[in-house]
Amino acid sequence: KIEELEQLLKLENKFRRKENKAAVIHTAALAAKISELQARLVAAGLPLDPAIDREMKGFDAWDTRNVAASPLDLRDTDDFKFRTFDSLPPMTSKHKSLMKNLLKEEKLKEMLKLNTSFGNTICNMIQAGVTVPTLPYGVACTDSDCPSVFNELYLAMVRGIHGLDPMKDKFETNLSAAGMALGE
Repeated sequence: KIEELEQLLKLENKFRRKENKAAVIHTAALAAKISELQARLVAAGLPLDPAIDREMKGFDAWDTRNVAASPLDLRDTDDFKFRTFDSLPPMTSKHKSLMKNLLKEEKLKEMLKLNTSFGNTICNMIQAGVTVPTLPYGVACTDSDCPSVFNELYLAMVRGIHGLDPMKDKFETNLSAAGMALGE
């Protein structure tokens, strides 16, 4: 019995060594691809900013910890994990969304207590804006209850996007081609 276990252990160790070797080769290939892509960006006139790279590396480290700390969600998949935030995420200078400008710590704390009848939370709504810094708005309407449950945020978003207050102003739609200003 001991000899059989020793043989199995040898086979497992051999398998793990092969796996580790494959992982090292794969990591080296990824590093080479990253270097190639960075060189192409620089050649295209898009130099890399080391300060922003450090800032994004810090954000990515925070996001990795946040993903690990977020509880299991039945909607999680192998490629996607719903995150939960207990405080305002540390947005970087690359985060350009309207949500970054509108959402403050105290408001987030209030909204963390709310959820829609479908079970969605403020965390679900802002996740895309947190994880994809270049999104212009940063808030997703995850279900039909969101605008009423998170009304204050939605009104602020409408004000920011359209420049008018939906509670006071009237948005006029003109779909007539005659009203379009065309260039020469």
